[in-house]
Amino acid sequence: MNKEILVLQTGLQRDGLYRGVIDGEFGPLTLAAVMQRAGAGCPAYLRIAAAEMGVSEIYGERDNPRIIAYHAKTTLKAQADGVPWCASFVNWCMAQVSIKGTNSAGAISFATWGVLGTGSVGDVYVMSRPGGNHVAFVVHMTKTHVWLLGGNQGNKVSIKCMTRSREKSIRRAK
Repeated sequence: MNKEILVLQTGLQRDGLYRGVIDGEFGPLTLAAVMQRAGAGCPAYLRIAAAEMGVSEIYGERDNPRIIAYHAKTTLKAQADGVPWCASFVNWCMAQVSIKGTNSAGAISFATWGVLGTGSVGDVYVMSRPGGNHVAFVVHMTKTHVWLLGGNQGNKVSIKCMTRSREKSIRRAK
């Protein structure tokens, strides 16, 4: 349970946008309410990303064809779901609504893409992580934390809370 999400859910409920349990967890109902609150400011690619929630790597010999499709939107065109795929996912989501991403499988490629963002719903967030970088979409941000909807977060498309101390860049499509 996260106190910041309790506050968010309470406000969303007060505004008539959230009908779920106020539990401090950023789940699908909270995401839907946040996207509804953003209204026209919610980018179409974020709606695409939300529809992909739960897509995950397949352990063992097989690879998830959906993740291979994400990789196909980069110049790397990896053929295994075990290859880091956060940037592939962001590029794929953008391509679904005819927005040019970076075409790179490297998360850091988004650090200079588009224009500066403010941390609004749908902004592209680039951060450092052990062993490299990560890129995903902002769904909620406070002074100290950011909730990201992205690929390859726990080997699946999911929402994760991250500390903002590792923030590198926040971008938005031109």
